[in-house]
Amino acid sequence: MALSGVTTFTMTRNDCIKASLRVLRELGAGGVPTIEDYVNCNQALNIVLKSWQMRGIPLWKLVEISFPLIPDMATYPLGLAGGYLVDEGITIVDSGSGGVNGTWTESVLDGGSGVDGEVEYVITGGLITSVVVTVAGSGYSSPSATFTNAAGTFEVTFAQLGLGGDRPIKFRDAWIRDDATGQDTPQIQVARQDYNQFGYKAQTGVPNQYWYDPQLDTGILTVYPVPTVLGGTFHGIVQMPIQDMVTATDNFDLPQEWLQAIKWGLADELSLEYGCPADIRGEVAAKAAKFVDDCFSYSMEESSVYFTVDPTGH
Repeated sequence: MALSGVTTFTMTRNDCIKASLRVLRELGAGGVPTIEDYVNCNQALNIVLKSWQMRGIPLWKLVEISFPLIPDMATYPLGLAGGYLVDEGITIVDSGSGGVNGTWTESVLDGGSGVDGEVEYVITGGLITSVVVTVAGSGYSSPSATFTNAAGTFEVTFAQLGLGGDRPIKFRDAWIRDDATGQDTPQIQVARQDYNQFGYKAQTGVPNQYWYDPQLDTGILTVYPVPTVLGGTFHGIVQMPIQDMVTATDNFDLPQEWLQAIKWGLADELSLEYGCPADIRGEVAAKAAKFVDDCFSYSMEESSVYFTVDPTGH
């Protein structure tokens, strides 16, 4: 028996669009959609993928994230606005402008934090009056701030505040790890109402509860009590969003077993827009629903289930 030895089958965005249009009999064998069809179908495809995020938490989108806890800081941005925070107590010095008024840019050393960046600063009347720090490779820029002017070289201390990148949709589990001992403290997720009912929200200690507000581009995670010392790292198992389909050759942020569901799910989304007959729409909708349900049922974590005898006899 001759096997291919290959298990990497996939589809691009345009492959999927053409397959879905063939299902609807809007495209013949070897046919090519118009530019307008690609644009409209791509929009529908992304709408379908995003709507599936509400159906549950597929295994491959469950990831572990982690970020350091900052003393006296209760809230942490997770998403586009998350990233690095410049230590507010730092001194930044003019090293190349000669004290001339204007806006200047300098590369900065990390000051021992292991992160390099760039500083844009404004000199007015011989003094540095405004500073914006950009962290290399992170996409993070600090808010404009005023710093003390002194002699020396540029040196900046960075602390990571939250986490940059995509916004987590939901938390499934969380714990705090003591960096020195490796000991984990489980965290209990509470709702907004539960957090609002805490009497003294500035209470300090080792956090044991958190609530997460996903917002739009950047979620906000709030811990309670408020940490007071360095050395703790917050870990979470989170559901991340499915990546957008943008270009013709993009592959899907889903495994192979989902390709059938994607093809028929897109066809179902397009069937009314393309004016397909009711009988075709009904058949497409039924197949799409089955394939999508099968995928979500399959994409669940395997675990053991234990049954014990109820000693009370109930």
